[in-house]
Amino acid sequence: ETTEEAPKEEPKEEPKEEVKEEPAEEPSTPAEFEVTLDATANWDDNSVKFDIETNLPDEAVLMLTLSQGDYNTDDKWTGQTKVTVKDGKAQSEGFSNSGEKLTGDYDLSVSMSIPKTQSDAVRAVIGDKGEYMTGPLVTAASIGDSNVVSALFSVSMGDTITIAAEDDYTHTIFATEEEEDTSTESTETTDSGSDAAANKEFIDKYSTDIVVAASLALDQFIDKKSYKMSLAPQNWTLAKFDETPTTVIGTTDITYKDVKTTYIYVGTLNMDSSGKVTSATPHYIAIGSLVLGDDHYCDDVFEKLGMNTGN
Repeated sequence: ETTEEAPKEEPKEEPKEEVKEEPAEEPSTPAEFEVTLDATANWDDNSVKFDIETNLPDEAVLMLTLSQGDYNTDDKWTGQTKVTVKDGKAQSEGFSNSGEKLTGDYDLSVSMSIPKTQSDAVRAVIGDKGEYMTGPLVTAASIGDSNVVSALFSVSMGDTITIAAEDDYTHTIFATEEEEDTSTESTETTDSGSDAAANKEFIDKYSTDIVVAASLALDQFIDKKSYKMSLAPQNWTLAKFDETPTTVIGTTDITYKDVKTTYIYVGTLNMDSSGKVTSATPHYIAIGSLVLGDDHYCDDVFEKLGMNTGN
């Protein structure tokens, strides 16, 4: 007797759950924010230290410039230091006058230079050109198309230190904005010898202002520790532009990242009615063939030079 086996049932496949793909998240655009910056001060033995509070991002590098008097006086005094923001705060090194306490009234400038000098992490927050920063502390850079930060304070030093934010004052080294009132004197004459003499007289008179302006402009773009350059006026070759009586071009030797080359600076000295330099507007700055800033003020002159020299 034979028996037939019942056919085996094939296992039924469970219906597959439909997997829905989540749409890829688009990278978020950083939000604009109004920059805030405040400063307080305290004595540390004979030195004064400044505490900075700000909503600028971690790793933001700020320059603190403490000054009394200006570069046209014999009693000028200036000190500078850099600080790095962490958790919204930064503390400066101590300022003193050769170990002695500072006394009297001073100006404190706290600034953040153009974004290209800041870290990737900082630019991710403020924008490659600082376009996400807003508020009264944010201004357009004097050269290029980036935004910079500048806060100004008055400081009075005695047994106690008082410090107050200033909404509108001229920094005693150089103003932060261009002055409309410039010198109306002209050195242009019909005699080339007299013109050359007038040019030399102008350069000799304002040589210190010129080299200080050139140095401050350079520090907006590169770290002071990365270059060595003499600021002695006699180490500069200077010649005035014909178009503007107070615009100068200067070149000097510089060692940048251990490479010896030439620093080129073109800028206009802005003056008040008495002939005192109140600010400086840089137009073109370069280290060798590396152009750090160019507002195209010099295009016509450079074109003529290129045609005449082939360079």
